[in-house]
Amino acid sequence: RAGRTGDTRLRAERGPSAAAARSLVGLLREKWALFALSAAAAAVTWTVQSHTGSVLHSISLPQRLGNAALSYWRYIGKLFRPDRLAPYYPLEPIRWASVSLALAGIVLVSLAVLRLRRSAPYLLTGWLWYLGTLVPVIGIVQVGRQAYADRYTYIPCVGLLVALVWGVADLARARRAARIAVTAAGLLAVTGLGLVTARQVSFWRDSLTLFRHTLAVTHGDAFSHQSLAVALADAHHEQEAIAEYRRAIAADSTRADTHYELASILARERRFSEARREFESAERLAGGDPELALREGEVAVDQGDRAAAEAYFRRALALKPGYVEALDRLGVLLALRGRPSEAVTELRLASEWTPRDPQVHMHLALALLRLGGHDAEAASHLRAALRLEPGSVEPCNELAWLLVTSSDPGVRDVNEGLRLSERALRLPGGADANVLDTRAAALAAAERFGEAGIVAVRAAAVARGAGQDSLARSIEAHAALFGRGLAVGGTRAMPKGAAGGRGTR
Repeated sequence: RAGRTGDTRLRAERGPSAAAARSLVGLLREKWALFALSAAAAAVTWTVQSHTGSVLHSISLPQRLGNAALSYWRYIGKLFRPDRLAPYYPLEPIRWASVSLALAGIVLVSLAVLRLRRSAPYLLTGWLWYLGTLVPVIGIVQVGRQAYADRYTYIPCVGLLVALVWGVADLARARRAARIAVTAAGLLAVTGLGLVTARQVSFWRDSLTLFRHTLAVTHGDAFSHQSLAVALADAHHEQEAIAEYRRAIAADSTRADTHYELASILARERRFSEARREFESAERLAGGDPELALREGEVAVDQGDRAAAEAYFRRALALKPGYVEALDRLGVLLALRGRPSEAVTELRLASEWTPRDPQVHMHLALALLRLGGHDAEAASHLRAALRLEPGSVEPCNELAWLLVTSSDPGVRDVNEGLRLSERALRLPGGADANVLDTRAAALAAAERFGEAGIVAVRAAAVARGAGQDSLARSIEAHAALFGRGLAVGGTRAMPKGAAGGRGTR
């Protein structure tokens, strides 16, 4: 009996610790699936971010660890004082004295909550929650160029709030005065946070406001200057945008995209020599980017250097075979250079690659008309363009012109041409001189010469008013034909701006 009593006492003494151990093992076994899911998600994230180039290896491990230690306290500061917030906080030089203080603070708090684990277990739970859930995003693996980010605070700060709420509840439970004080403090906190929130929300009104605010509350890195430059360019503040791009390059001259975007806006401002220098800088940094070669070709078109433009478009195709935009630009350029057969070859290939691109169909149709003898094929491509983009005036107008001027009896259809010319007038851009000229030609083809003459006079006046003197003279020649009871026959020229960009319809 004594032996059994001793065994019972021994089991009782060992019981709590053994039960705790068994409980811990049980908890771990219970949650193994969640650990497995977390590991799988981490592996997938690492793989994707590595392949996209988002993981930065240029920042040393000591720098990343130092930034992580500082960021633990930055997030706590943002929780209790949520002002001077920004969408992007750039990496800053590490001050190792500050890092040492941050690490010492983490250790001291950890020891304190560990010591209070029995009397206030919520402090340990909340603190470990905070420390642990920040590990994946604290910057030990550096994804992106930010030092820290407000979006990473939401889940980790739940732990801090657990510690805060349970701690305040313990304090308030003791005395009635404490409950009154806690209630008053809570009301003040909610009021203050509401005011701060209203102010922060105002900065998100638009990109201009947001990135001006970002530069005001951070030390102004290349990314923030570039983001403001993009917003300024979108708002048509080109000169301010150029200045911001130059500030971005002064902060970091190694980013090809900044040089590229600056070159693009300089080209739009027709500052071609400056644009060319920036394109060259971007090309040195990017090393064989087909989009860059394409944009250089478009700038060369705008400059009137068609030989250089052709070389750039061919370079883009060499870097990226089947590059549809380069095929399209090259085809239009070859047509403008009086080489319609080569143009048709390139544009047919572009059409095969992207059969649902209305602009490619449009350009191929015009090149076929320039080549001659392909009215039926040109009409089919114009119909495809109109079907894909029924609200666009250009394919509607060009198809109407072809139907009333073609010498091919299988293509010519005056009645449909009349309907399409009237439809083109009602579409956005229908007051254009070309559209009015087509309408006049359609009326003449239907032997309504008096109406045709009136519309032609109006079309010529519109062309003169737009400074299109060459077009005005052509329309006046058509009006003279109508006066003699004759209709128009012929093809329209390839649009000169088509090789310069997809927005130049």
